[in-house]
Amino acid sequence: MISGEENGVAWHWTNNLLLSVGELDGKSSDVKAHPVHGLPVASLGGNTFYGSFSVLRADGQSYHHNRYLTANPTKTHHTEPQYFEWLETEIAAITLVSMSDPEAASFLAKPRAFIMEINQTNTPCSGKACRPTILAAVANSKIGRHDWPIVVARMSANQIYESQPPKVFPTSFEIAHARKNAMASFALKSMCVHRFPEIG
Repeated sequence: MISGEENGVAWHWTNNLLLSVGELDGKSSDVKAHPVHGLPVASLGGNTFYGSFSVLRADGQSYHHNRYLTANPTKTHHTEPQYFEWLETEIAAITLVSMSDPEAASFLAKPRAFIMEINQTNTPCSGKACRPTILAAVANSKIGRHDWPIVVARMSANQIYESQPPKVFPTSFEIAHARKNAMASFALKSMCVHRFPEIG
């Protein structure tokens, strides 16, 4: 694992996206990567974006939302704003009509951590509505009108967006060394976690 900070937010590069969250009693809760991280983004052209979310409850149980957004950038609308709009709609729908998805509603009612799940062709760029928006959500523990105890951005991408890479980015030597580690363990706090890209 390779770590740094961007806009006051901890940013971790890791070989995989399994989060092993330590508990006060010495036990740990594993929050596996959401299935969106396994969807193909490599050779689809442009910047294909898949997004969903997971929730960790105080009792250590985790929930992967069973719906996801597929987005593509337009001339006026990047993928990240589309994702945050979708999150607001999904959360509102679950909250207002809890009977349609009672499992999700039970997790959203008493969350310990909210995990944004993002998988896209390129790492999020530094445009105003892109990486800064993700970092702000993590820093403020806030998604739109919703406050959460902790917000984690768990991300993967096929390649680095070369002209605007994340401020924290390791060398190819550091990546090769870090890939030998099979798992990353994190103390539960707001942060960004990004899997090493395949290219870049």
